[in-house]
Amino acid sequence: MRLLLPFLICVICVICGKKSAASSLDEQGFRAFLDKHCVQCHGPDKEKGDVRFDQLPLSSLNADHLETWKTALEQVTEFDMPPEDDLALSDEEIAHFKNYLEPAIASALDNVSREQVVLRRLNQEEYRNTVRDLFGINITVEDPARSVPPDEVAHGFDNLGSALTISDLHIDAYLAAAEDVVSRWEARAAAAAEADSFRLEVPVAPGEKPLIYWRGLNRTEEYIDLMHSAWTNRRFKTFVFPAKQTDNRLLPHGGTYRITVDAETLHTDDPRGAEIIAKLGLDWEPDPEETPRFGFFLRRPARSITPNIDQRVATFELEHGERKTMSVETWLPGGLYTLGINFDSGPRFDPSQTAALLYLMKQKRITNPKEISTGYDGEFSELRNVMKRPSETQQAIVDHIGSLPLPRIRFHSIVIEGPLEDQNAPTTDYLSRVNEDTNFQREELTRFARRTFRRPVTEEELQPYFEYAEKNGYRGALKAMLCSPHFLYHRENDGNLNDHAIANRLSYFLWNSMPDDELFELASVGKLRDESVLRAQLTRMLADEKAQSFYDRFTHQWLGLGNMDDMPASQNFVVYHDFFIKDLFREETTRFFEHLLKTNAPAADLVHADYTFMNSALARHYRHEGVTGSAFEKVALKDPQRRGLLGQGSVLTTSANGIDTSPVVRGIWVLEHLLGTPPAPPPPDVEVLEPDTTGTTTIREMYAAHRTQAECNRCHEDIDPLGFALENFNPVGQWRDQYEGGLPVDATGQMPDGREFQNVEGLRDLMRGSTIDLVAKHLLTNFLTTATGREMTVADDEEIQSILASTAKDGHRLNDLLFATLTSQAFTNK
Repeated sequence: MRLLLPFLICVICVICGKKSAASSLDEQGFRAFLDKHCVQCHGPDKEKGDVRFDQLPLSSLNADHLETWKTALEQVTEFDMPPEDDLALSDEEIAHFKNYLEPAIASALDNVSREQVVLRRLNQEEYRNTVRDLFGINITVEDPARSVPPDEVAHGFDNLGSALTISDLHIDAYLAAAEDVVSRWEARAAAAAEADSFRLEVPVAPGEKPLIYWRGLNRTEEYIDLMHSAWTNRRFKTFVFPAKQTDNRLLPHGGTYRITVDAETLHTDDPRGAEIIAKLGLDWEPDPEETPRFGFFLRRPARSITPNIDQRVATFELEHGERKTMSVETWLPGGLYTLGINFDSGPRFDPSQTAALLYLMKQKRITNPKEISTGYDGEFSELRNVMKRPSETQQAIVDHIGSLPLPRIRFHSIVIEGPLEDQNAPTTDYLSRVNEDTNFQREELTRFARRTFRRPVTEEELQPYFEYAEKNGYRGALKAMLCSPHFLYHRENDGNLNDHAIANRLSYFLWNSMPDDELFELASVGKLRDESVLRAQLTRMLADEKAQSFYDRFTHQWLGLGNMDDMPASQNFVVYHDFFIKDLFREETTRFFEHLLKTNAPAADLVHADYTFMNSALARHYRHEGVTGSAFEKVALKDPQRRGLLGQGSVLTTSANGIDTSPVVRGIWVLEHLLGTPPAPPPPDVEVLEPDTTGTTTIREMYAAHRTQAECNRCHEDIDPLGFALENFNPVGQWRDQYEGGLPVDATGQMPDGREFQNVEGLRDLMRGSTIDLVAKHLLTNFLTTATGREMTVADDEEIQSILASTAKDGHRLNDLLFATLTSQAFTNK
């Protein structure tokens, strides 16, 4: 693969000029050729590629200069330059070019040190996770960092010190967050005092006031039937409790609660129900391979002034025709929240509208729902309103719906009880003692400071907090520590890092949070530089549930998956958006990467793996048979087109625009995020093509005309083949043989070196050997960048190449690359 840098054309011009390459070039002669052949495009009049050759030095090179000339040297010696339509270089010319630049680069490398990590603060993810581990508070719903300004992203990552600035807004947000965190920690004492005091049960006994706000279609005093899935992701609920709209408080205290359900599935695989739903024009049919499931969702109440949420807190599954009692323990917040339940695998419809339509059809006043628009609008609207209040007609409608073989989850009981005992919560006795006993208070502040500052602390450092606690109480001193630079910043010693700094780098790399007791202990006894100890810690930390933050965020940022959140919701892919397929895409890629790390798979599996991870919903989206249930499982890929990252929906969606595909965007994604060889940006005067959404002109035809411009063609030679190979995948990752307008997809291509392929499978076959080396190098570089909090520069190249040389014989296995990151000079030094 080639890294396209337009300014290199001028370098080639120098070598191919009138002066014979057989004679050695000195700096004066080399500069003369730059002035004659390059400055016209890279000088004061033009500055293509953001490079000016009239200002680019050939001696006393800094890191940026080194990067430019090192890239030029690689391009020429690896025969990636000049382009095919330019005069080729002879071996002698290349040798002279190499002999001139190599000594200058080698000399400069000795004088250029690695970039220093600037003092960097905790980013939002690190802050959230650290206060979670310090205080044992739950952050899944109530985010203590919600008011902190968003983190700046540099080179794709949000933890680089060069971008993590601080402002007055940050200071105000951290003050507010400290108050929130300490208050929630103290509130756990009240919850602990009332453990197992709350119980809610439905259906209620006869004569009692209902505790449920019912949006379903059938209920009795003995059971409640849930017959539909949410009809849009903006109303992701089907019934909600409690019903008392003036209160809207489900639970008195936040904590862990036990949800127990006695439920059964009815008609979930009954084809008669599918026939009824088909008459309504709804897109649903029973799937015997799909396990029926329902979920509980935490929501803000309708009258709350705060933004709504749809946070899933529990999921249950039942086989077709099965009745079972099931329990799950989950964290729920206290205060202004309600709890909704959704029949995830059920048909999507509006209950009132569907009830009215079916009742009209029962009375034979209509035979087709489309007749509503020809004379039944008034009566239809009236029947919909009838469903909102008790009446004989409403009961008749409900009885009719209950008699139909429609799929449903029947709840015989729902019980919520808690909060369950929390042994890590502070007690009311502890809070009283820590404020009344000065010695105990100082002991606790010392213990807390060591954990908060993530290192040993001196008496001199502690004294201001002791004095502050005398005036403002224990909670005041805790808040002060949470606003201290010692907490908010990664503070590391210069040079060879001490063991506590190593423990912090290790923990924030793999957990995005503070070290635990075991890491603290190993740091205290100086064991973290022992490779056997470090290898054991790597295995332990990757297996810990806190490593999920690393798997999620690293894959998200390394692969640039953020574009999925910005993709417009095309009506052509409404099911994709309403059923949150993008979340399943992310989980597939995250689980895939996690598996590769834990099993120490070779880097080639990133491209060629014949397995992935799916649940039934994702398998249905991919049209892959044989996967049941909502849980993700490892799946052998029968279709070779789906292998590796290039067959995963996360990649295919993030490299599309939500409406149609762009081979340029997808090609650039492969070059930038998989191979680490991003092309130069297009010239500012080049028109950006928009896809033909009518489907009357293929994308290939559009770009064929676009590439008649020489300046465009030079870059598109590298980009387009990679993108066209993925054209069989639509904007949401589904396979297609033709475009929406009926034109066939042409996924053939030719690489710049002349090798041809027929589709993505053929392209994947070409991506072996040196291409996998590029994949491994890019992954390693991103490991090092994330682990150290700084961008890798040309000064790190020697160590990167050394690591790659040591892992090459085993295929650059991912866990080996990760371990090499932890033992590298870049990681262990500042």
